[in-house]
Amino acid sequence: MNDKFTVDFDHLTKTLLPQKRAYRLADVEDRIERVAYDLVRFRDNADTDQLWKIEEGSDGPVIVALYGEDGTMKTSESSVKRDWDAIPDKKAVHVFYKGEAIVSLSSQELGIPVEEFDIVRRWLPRKLEADQGLQKELLSKVASSGRELIAQRFPELRKVVSE
Repeated sequence: MNDKFTVDFDHLTKTLLPQKRAYRLADVEDRIERVAYDLVRFRDNADTDQLWKIEEGSDGPVIVALYGEDGTMKTSESSVKRDWDAIPDKKAVHVFYKGEAIVSLSSQELGIPVEEFDIVRRWLPRKLEADQGLQKELLSKVASSGRELIAQRFPELRKVVSE
């Protein structure tokens, strides 16, 4: 029984909404910068993880989002939850372990310019997961009373804190 007042919203959504987040390259060319051969990002976007790929479309070149609706990259790596995190601001990179602030490092302490904080934000958590030497170096910048609290709160870091 097919009612003339029944609407198939699934079909309507597929018909009216684009399946990919995409823009014509000619429409946004003045707002993007190339990151690699066929990868671009918007200059006004502070999140450098939000990359776009240049593809050939039916109306000419288009850029297609390489990140999901939640803003994370569409890779298997983005689904991995890490214990370590690094969040930059204009003056420092704040390092967290399991959601709790551990230490803040300035540009001078890291030995890098502020402009490269976004790179540190992506690189540092992965490196801290794998390198206990770097964990020890990072935790040495915390006051001794703070290190004791970290060891109590996170027993898995006790070995790194006490060395």
